[in-house]
Amino acid sequence: MFRTKGISTWDLQLPNFKVGFKSIASDYSLMIEPQLPFVYLPSDVFQKFVDRVNEDTKGLYNDPVCNFDANACKFPVSCDKVTAEVYISI
Repeated sequence: MFRTKGISTWDLQLPNFKVGFKSIASDYSLMIEPQLPFVYLPSDVFQKFVDRVNEDTKGLYNDPVCNFDANACKFPVSCDKVTAEVYISI
């Protein structure tokens, strides 16, 4: 369960945003829009996210999982077949 920043917003306050055990952002606000199928991250944070996920999944798939220029991360297999242990914590 996550507590939003207020009763009129879906924003979450993230004291520390980690991929694996490496912090990629701290004291950060994350906006969740329930009607959209994605989470927005500013370019600088998304670049760190891309780099970290691709580092953690290197050699497991033919292509990198994340593509910064395409603004997307996608595993090339169904969820039950993902073999990488990519942990994201906030």
